[in-house]
Amino acid sequence: QEFFCTRNDRTLSELVSRDIVTILQDTNNLRNTKVHGGIVSDREAERRHLVLRGYLGRVREGVGTVWKDYELILPGKCEVQRGNYKFEVSRMMGNRTPFESVMRVVSEPMTSGDLYLLAPSETKALRLLPLLKIMPSPKTEQNACYFYNQRLKDGIRFVSYHFETEAEIVEHFPDTEELLDRLSKGLGT
Repeated sequence: QEFFCTRNDRTLSELVSRDIVTILQDTNNLRNTKVHGGIVSDREAERRHLVLRGYLGRVREGVGTVWKDYELILPGKCEVQRGNYKFEVSRMMGNRTPFESVMRVVSEPMTSGDLYLLAPSETKALRLLPLLKIMPSPKTEQNACYFYNQRLKDGIRFVSYHFETEAEIVEHFPDTEELLDRLSKGLGT
């Protein structure tokens, strides 16, 4: 409950079900045995893609609609009121921008620029790892969703599927660099 910031037993049971854990382990094993090999033919690449899509479909079935109970939020201005934090947040949901701005009261501070999931009946938001970012594209300055891609010599590469001409950003993202360093130390690499 503390880890996922929810007391909803249905949410927890769907997220950590035996089926989901097995699917993730199977996918990880496939990645470790197949992906780290050499170049493959187009036919083999298509076969692997179909297998992975099957795993993705099974995860979607297993998790169901559990995430509909959460709001994806980006915190903005904050007021502290009697030990609670009243935030103006952008609800990063839907396909229209600008996103809806609403007030949410939480029991712990949130960091500006970080994305959070907030269940409607909870007072603590779940901070997402900095592998997903909502930020302005360099040229249009319109917000877009960027996903972590890789670490390069000159920074961290994030990619987006929103704007064809601005599909990637390479910069130093200290929060992502710190996370990758922690993960690599934890994995012994």
